[in-house]
Amino acid sequence: MQVETFGATAKTWKISFIFEQIYLMDLNSHLGISRIYVVNDVDINDYLEICRYCKAIYEIPSVKGNPEQWIPVLRKICWYLVLSPHDPGQLSLLNATLENKHIS
Repeated sequence: MQVETFGATAKTWKISFIFEQIYLMDLNSHLGISRIYVVNDVDINDYLEICRYCKAIYEIPSVKGNPEQWIPVLRKICWYLVLSPHDPGQLSLLNATLENKHIS
């Protein structure tokens, strides 16, 4: 697609096009796409929502099965839980995280 044509297209189509290209580059894992959703879909200060996205990344089977991938993601989950304000959602996610077998 040419640059000048791309500049004239609708924003939703551009986003769709970018996600399609990322998907095509990363067919074996949706980890890259999930990271982009974290950047685009949540307010940078909504730590609990970012934590939920990190948890969704952690739940991807290819991530869960590879310690090189799940360890950094689990660390991020813990950090964002600590940074998020104390409320029932935070407490629920904290208890679910503490039940994780990888935390010991």
